[in-house]
Amino acid sequence: MEDREGLHRGREETARPDLLQLLGGLRRVAALPEVPTFKELGYPDAEFYIWAGVFAPKGTPEPVLAKLRETLRAAVGDPDFKATMDKLETPIVFKQGDEFARFFETDARRLAAGVRKVGRIEAK
Repeated sequence: MEDREGLHRGREETARPDLLQLLGGLRRVAALPEVPTFKELGYPDAEFYIWAGVFAPKGTPEPVLAKLRETLRAAVGDPDFKATMDKLETPIVFKQGDEFARFFETDARRLAAGVRKVGRIEAK
């Protein structure tokens, strides 16, 4: 409880209300044209986005992984799904195998560096 309260107090002391009303993408969202991006507010290195991935346990048989990849590719390619994501202005990018692994590692390093920069985790 103390850590949460301490973190909360720290945020109250340093948070700027105008920064809470911005979006972290690289461009403005059409549905919220008045909301600036981090870059527009003078934070060129700040970027925030949400992604989802599906992970299988180590040792999962290749035929199972292949079926999972095939099913996921079909799901994200479904016209109804794509139309829904377009309405939500949510881009869908399908990555798998080495391409996803590189993306995951790069994003993990980027996020860790950002969190270290604001002093919320210690380097090991």
